[in-house]
Amino acid sequence: MEDKWIQAIALGKTGDALEQIQDKTEISESSLSDLNRLSKIMANLREKHYFHAMELLKFLETDIIDREQLKNEIGILNQANKVINKHEPTKAIELLGEVGSSLLQAEKYTLLGTANVYSNQNTQAMQNFTKALDFDPKHFRAMTNIGNLQLEAESVDLAIANYENALKINDSSSSALHNLGVAYRKKGKLTKSVNYLKKAQRAKNKELKEEARETIKSGENKKAIQYIRYFMIGVTVLAITAILIRQLS
Repeated sequence: MEDKWIQAIALGKTGDALEQIQDKTEISESSLSDLNRLSKIMANLREKHYFHAMELLKFLETDIIDREQLKNEIGILNQANKVINKHEPTKAIELLGEVGSSLLQAEKYTLLGTANVYSNQNTQAMQNFTKALDFDPKHFRAMTNIGNLQLEAESVDLAIANYENALKINDSSSSALHNLGVAYRKKGKLTKSVNYLKKAQRAKNKELKEEARETIKSGENKKAIQYIRYFMIGVTVLAITAILIRQLS
């Protein structure tokens, strides 16, 4: 039994490992605890909560995982994400080439796909987002990004299906909510569109607060101030939007 979940971890399939042992009693308590921690690490990576993911590594007891390697490579993911946000996709792709851990491949390919989009390489982006889902079927950002490419290609129904699947995993994903609102607007379903766009704005404000909190914990205080400023702007925009909607109704 131990061999099966170890093999699943080696392939980066934390979810598969957990499913294999959910109803089994042969696995040790410490191994089960480690699997649950790894599952939480994966969940944090999907949210781009890289600092939280690194913090959880401290509590792993298993020796089949190189914690130091994972910590270093999660740091690279964090750095690549920042570089992408600065619109430097080539540099991000170069950084991501250093990420070799099987457990990090879903996030790696999601970021690679995002870098491809910034480089106008949509075909390569679709391939990388699909690879991300091969490693982690619950990677809602990869699903959302596939939906974005489908929406851009006017495959609106396919895009809606991907956004809705992403929201089944994370119902507060601002990107999935926003783009689902845009997709419904294309379908002429304006009430649904407005509802999802309003949810997206609230979710975005929550995400900005979380990002600010994580940035403060990681010691990047300067950037945290920027996030707080963006959050206040978001609150203001939401208030103005609500006033305009009331005036139009």
